[in-house]
Amino acid sequence: MPTPFSSQDLSRVFDARSLTRGRSLVLTGAVEVRLDGDTITATVQDAAGRHTGRITPSPTGRRVVFDSRCSCGASGCPHLAAAAFAALDRFPALRRAEQQSFLDALVTAPEAERKRTVFELAAAESPHACVVTTLLIGERSGTITATTPQRIASDPHADATIRDLARRLGSGAETRTFVPPALVADVLRGLAQSGQARWHAGGRRLVAGEERVFAAASAATLPSGSGTELIPWTNIFGTNYNFTTYTANWGLSFSGLRDGVNYVSVRVYDRAGLTQSLTDAFHVWKDTTPPTVTNNQSGDTTWRTANTGVYNVDFNDASSGSLLS
Repeated sequence: MPTPFSSQDLSRVFDARSLTRGRSLVLTGAVEVRLDGDTITATVQDAAGRHTGRITPSPTGRRVVFDSRCSCGASGCPHLAAAAFAALDRFPALRRAEQQSFLDALVTAPEAERKRTVFELAAAESPHACVVTTLLIGERSGTITATTPQRIASDPHADATIRDLARRLGSGAETRTFVPPALVADVLRGLAQSGQARWHAGGRRLVAGEERVFAAASAATLPSGSGTELIPWTNIFGTNYNFTTYTANWGLSFSGLRDGVNYVSVRVYDRAGLTQSLTDAFHVWKDTTPPTVTNNQSGDTTWRTANTGVYNVDFNDASSGSLLS
């Protein structure tokens, strides 16, 4: 069994961006993790491909250090952060209690037990992609009580990121928020950024159903999803996705594309929450702007007996790039 560690230990190794991306990969079911003796081994699937990471935690005084390697070649990468979070999620025995600072230890604990906000993600039936339950967990007793996102959003003592996510989850009196497929990517991003999300104990299934597939598409101005996002991740199937395969043709919002080349990527999830992406699956070449004619000719007042004249009238199609024909 590897040396137990905490999220506090991880924050000393990974920057905020890698931690957020790592949580997001875990929430989308893109991580497979196992224990090999005192080492954590994980396979992580992201848009750039499949990566393998190995992490060996070891104690150094009151802290834990990590000997880690990833097939992507980068140190402190999101793939390794995802491997660590997935191991803490799957193997509770690896969880190490957060260390209190000396100053924190001198502060007298309040009479009322402090409670931590946790957003619990679980599967949902059609037409919803998932359901998020807002919980309060006692830091001493571990007592779990359900609360409403509205209450968290209005709590001035809550972290700003958590309040923002709570506002997106809803303002009603319900403790559970059912998320439609069109919003699932945005909600998963918010859950990853909050650092207070977990899967329901029933299993990591993003989409419920016996053999259900959920897919989305996006468009950008440059390859590999870079540049300006023209169309955010949008559900392709609508609410009719209770099938094992999907072969029907589908379209994009043409008005959302720009004149010129548009790079379209696709992503699909299965009922276990596993995902596969194809970056720049195809291009859409859009041209809705007519070419222009610029008349630079002042006139020709010479009588000619042969075709010896040339004339300055220019033609241009630079805005769309489809070229003149």
